[in-house]
Order: sequence, then C-alpha cells, then structure tokens
Amino acid sequence: MTNQAIIELRTVGVQRAKRGADRANRQADLNAAFKPVVDEAGPTAERAARSEWDHPETDAKTQRRAYKARDPFLEMLRSQEIDGSQFQAAEQFERHYHGAEGHDVRVQDYAGEPCDRREFGRTVHATRLADARSTLSPDEFLALERLVRESSTLVQIGFGLSGYTNRQQAKAYGLAVVRGALQRLVDLWITERRRPPSRP
Repeated sequence: MTNQAIIELRTVGVQRAKRGADRANRQADLNAAFKPVVDEAGPTAERAARSEWDHPETDAKTQRRAYKARDPFLEMLRSQEIDGSQFQAAEQFERHYHGAEGHDVRVQDYAGEPCDRREFGRTVHATRLADARSTLSPDEFLALERLVRESSTLVQIGFGLSGYTNRQQAKAYGLAVVRGALQRLVDLWITERRRPPSRP
C-alpha cells in the first residue's frame, strides 16, 4: 500500500470520527433542549412542617411535582370517622366560612348533590355562619375553624382543647368534638331542609 493510500485512509477515518462526534454533540444538545423541567415550586418548609399538604405526586410526562392541600374532612370520611351527612355539613360550613370572608366559593360542591354554581351574597354566608356559631359550643366552633383555616389534625385539636398529653386520648377527644359539631350542623342545615312541610 502506497503512502498516498495510507494518507487517504487516515483522512477518511478522521472525517468519520469527526462526523460521529458532531452527531453525538447534536444529540446531547437536543437532549438538553428537550429535557423535562422539574418544577420545584411547593409549600414552604414551615407549612410542610405543619402537615398542611399531602405528599407530592409526580406527573410521569412532565416530571412536575403537584402538591395538594390536605382536606381533613375528606380524610375523616375515608377513614369512616364521620358519615356522609356529616361530611356534607362540613363542606357547607367550609363554604360559608370562606364565603363570609368574601372568597368566591362557587367551585365547591356539596357532597352527593348536583353541582350548584349559584353564588350567595357575602351577607348570606355570614348569616349562615352566625347560625352555626350560635348552634355550636365555643369549643366545637373553634375545632371546625381550625380544621378549615389551618388544616389541623384531630390530635392537635385534642391537645388544644382537652389538655391531654397522650396522642390517642387527644385524637379521641378531638374526634368527639368534631363529630358532635358536625352532627349539630346536620340537624341545623340538612335535616331541616329535607323535612317535608307540615300540613295544616
């Protein structure tokens, strides 16, 4: 093989290696350009420490983490600590509580009822909330308020209201207060509404 042929072979080899390196670089650039962006936005460390958020779920396509605020009433319903009518009363209390503060609460639906997009005036929500306050004991209203505003746990409510230092006792006390409060609201808002009118 002549020197010229050897030089040509080396030149072809170098060119192939260069083209391969260029392809690898282009692929790396494409991978970097289309790499899913991980969204690290989420609750602050303080709010996470207060257990106001469920564990994040990661979307398989976008690799984004989604945080969902805890719903203590839904958790109690799923664990069968309250029944359906009590959950309905809890949602109604939450709706009137936020509505009385001027928030738009039309997106919330009552459990087991058709979607109702009508919006009551702020004074209507305030009146319903005042009815609840006059029906409940101060401890019962405070317990529901803490569940709505702070997503407190039953243990935290029990510690705050009873003075118990044992977690099981505190949770049992907190649950008893919350269930009693919700049953009063069932009697106030749901049973009265479903009762047929009396005939003369």
